[in-house]
Amino acid sequence: MRVYSGSMDIGQGLDTILRQIVAETLGTTTDKINVIIGDTDVCPWDVGVHASRSTFIAGNSALGAAEQVKEQILTIAADLLEVPVESLDLYGGKVTCADDPEKNTAIDKILRKAHFASAGNTMFMAAHFYEPPTDFMGGDFKGNRNSLHADARRQDVIGGCEARTQGAGVAALRARPRTKQRAV
Repeated sequence: MRVYSGSMDIGQGLDTILRQIVAETLGTTTDKINVIIGDTDVCPWDVGVHASRSTFIAGNSALGAAEQVKEQILTIAADLLEVPVESLDLYGGKVTCADDPEKNTAIDKILRKAHFASAGNTMFMAAHFYEPPTDFMGGDFKGNRNSLHADARRQDVIGGCEARTQGAGVAALRARPRTKQRAV
């Protein structure tokens, strides 16, 4: 499980406290939590580390997110185990049922089920092929051949699959070299 935080650890132990907060909320051990901080490609913006505010601000954000994830895990587990969601809790890396200790399942199993069950997360395969002209090194790109191919496992995500594939193809075309390149 990953925690993304825009707040920085400057020696105050932020990565440790975030790991502990999320692990405790999700009933698992800290070694199962990977904290990613300061990566501007994937982490949200943070106003900065001022007066030791990080544990309070980033910690409460992590707690709120972990509680939402916990709720989702328990909802999926209730359907899978056929028990009321109120009777479930997370402990020791498992979803356990207070009413029937025999009914339990690993959190990892629930997370995989959630990942593959959601239409928004359905896996698809896509490829973009680009055939450069014979005068590639001369910078003449007229007559390039491009081919986009996509395949989705479920019919209800075909539109999203096509849109993502076309977007990737357009991005690839924009990234093509526009000046003469020297062969290396």
